Amino acid sequence: MPNRLPTAGIPTPAVRKSTGSQPAAQPQGEAAAKIYRQQISPSGMAKSQANIRKAIDKKYPGLYKSAKK
Repeated sequence: MPNRLPTAGIPTPAVRKSTGSQPAAQPQGEAAAKIYRQQISPSGMAKSQANIRKAIDKKYPGLYKSAKK
């Protein structure tokens, strides 16, 4: 927006301030995992952890040394 001098016939545009509140912060790390464990069954948690390990192994192959030789 270009700077201009205010004149009597043209109103100066005002900056609007938002009145909305900030969204609640989402838990991170171990706190999020604890909440997630409370929401699902033990078998669902095991399946979820297995899927997480698979995703990490796919994204970062060779990150962990294999116990199998």
